[in-house]
Amino acid sequence: MSQSKPHCDREQLAKAISQTLDDAAELKLAEHLCECASCRDELARSAGDESFWNKATANLAASATFKTDTESELHSSVFVKVDPDASDMATIGSAGSLNEEAEASLPFDPPTHPEMLGRVDGFSIEQMIGRGGMGVVYKGFDAELNRPVAIKFLAPHLSVSGVARKRFAREAQAAAAVVHPNVVPIYSIGTSQSRPYLVMALVSGRSLQKHVEEHGPMPAEDVVRIAQQIAAGLAAAHEQGLVHRDIKPANIMLEKEVSRVLITDFGLARAADDAGMTQSGWLAGTPHYMSPEQSKGDDIDHRSDLFSLGSVMYFMATGREPFRAENPYGVLQKIGAEEPKSTRSINGSIPKTLDNVITKLLSKDPSERFASATSVQEVLTQYLAYLQNPTQHSLPKVSVAAKFPWRLKATLGIAALLLAIVAAFQFDQLFYPTTPANTHVGEPVRRESSAFPLPAESTPEWISEVPDSRRWEAELASIRETITRMEQPIRSSTVRAFDQFEVEKRLLDERIRAMERSAGN
Repeated sequence: MSQSKPHCDREQLAKAISQTLDDAAELKLAEHLCECASCRDELARSAGDESFWNKATANLAASATFKTDTESELHSSVFVKVDPDASDMATIGSAGSLNEEAEASLPFDPPTHPEMLGRVDGFSIEQMIGRGGMGVVYKGFDAELNRPVAIKFLAPHLSVSGVARKRFAREAQAAAAVVHPNVVPIYSIGTSQSRPYLVMALVSGRSLQKHVEEHGPMPAEDVVRIAQQIAAGLAAAHEQGLVHRDIKPANIMLEKEVSRVLITDFGLARAADDAGMTQSGWLAGTPHYMSPEQSKGDDIDHRSDLFSLGSVMYFMATGREPFRAENPYGVLQKIGAEEPKSTRSINGSIPKTLDNVITKLLSKDPSERFASATSVQEVLTQYLAYLQNPTQHSLPKVSVAAKFPWRLKATLGIAALLLAIVAAFQFDQLFYPTTPANTHVGEPVRRESSAFPLPAESTPEWISEVPDSRRWEAELASIRETITRMEQPIRSSTVRAFDQFEVEKRLLDERIRAMERSAGN
């Protein structure tokens, strides 16, 4: 199929790499890449980052047939362009590893020691220690201040992008503005051979992602301790007007296991009031940990970070993400439309209070989450004290908005509709006399003259008929029979849901009795 189509020329691929293709050309290229392995390979070679473009081409269209391993992509920061007039989306940039060819052209000066990779200004580069959403991180040494440092370079395939360079600079500005024990500090920023870099504190430890992958779900006390420190760091950032936008386990560093937690990688952070940094139709973040509003490309505030924190806590408690799918697009769909399984249904050792905290953070509606990161920090501080010494501290109370099963929602919806119908009949009974006994159903009813008569041409047709007392009683009997039928499937739901239904049922019964009394009068 693809053999009958001409291959992409190098100029077209170069424009794809530099993100200068228009929407129509980008879509056409996406369709071609889904079918042409040769062009995919050429695109990967041209970009100098095979992993990056394999992931990008696999997700340039929601209907892509090209199969690839997307597991690492789902945990990586991505930039997604959304067409507001279409239901599909395209990942045109994501985190990836540098291949050997790209790593061979490092932006360093020659080393002064054979065991070093090179030098950058006053820093000696020792070894590569990791790759982030926008670049690669090296371990270095600051000879002037006699301390180890981490030096992050913008990835080579992003260095030519003005948007990427601006976001990279933004990372330094955002993180430098936050001075807090739970945020990795930024020391300086510079440029080497046209490659921007920033110098930050070197954390002795590992990421939360690595820890959970190696050890599995964490004890409740560790989950609460880590989350409490993340919330504290977020509170400090939010006070500066910053939204991190990419809170995930890979961006949480554990210093000496779980004793101290630090938030890193503010590469996607921006001032909450800086609309210029987010272009219309663009998403930025990591699919598994995006909030519903972030996944739809809507405006976000600090509560988006709280949803991401809930997803991180879910991951710590269960060893898996709250929303899982085969590709980023599927994950984003589930985030917006589905409720995650309870952590207790996956890990029975999770206490109910911790499950409530996570559930509240993962509320679809931002207004149903905690009001602020400070509120989360306070609740988790109290909860941690309780877990450590339950006899001396009280358990925090965490209210969670009720999540009704779909069957219960439908039932209550039907009941509400019936109630509205009865109310409409009752409204007519209150303002107009009942049908005389000798008036047959279907005949027009004579009404008393009113000081405010309705215009003949606007009188609704239903006013021409009013049910007699026998039909009224039949309506009430029908509603009671419907409620009785509704109870049976509801009893198969949870006890809590059934209790809520009983409350709604009693309220409905009271309204019906009030209508009966009113109709009798």
